[in-house]
Amino acid sequence: MEDVVPNRFHVHGYVIDSVHEARKTIQHTLSPRVRSYLKANHRLLNPPAESLEEESRTRLEMLLVSKARALHRPCSRQQ
Repeated sequence: MEDVVPNRFHVHGYVIDSVHEARKTIQHTLSPRVRSYLKANHRLLNPPAESLEEESRTRLEMLLVSKARALHRPCSRQQ
């Protein structure tokens, strides 16, 4: 029986799966606006940031900043 040797594509697949699992876990804690932005741009999380074009890199940075702010914001919404 042959041993399966993971290559960079296997490793990249595992990383992508983990990133999307984390995204799906936290998206329920985000505001509707941030959640919709994340959903519309979630594919920006797949490639290395260095390989993105400038517009995509800017959207990725906005996405990550929005998520960070949403995660550190208190959840109480009393009005």
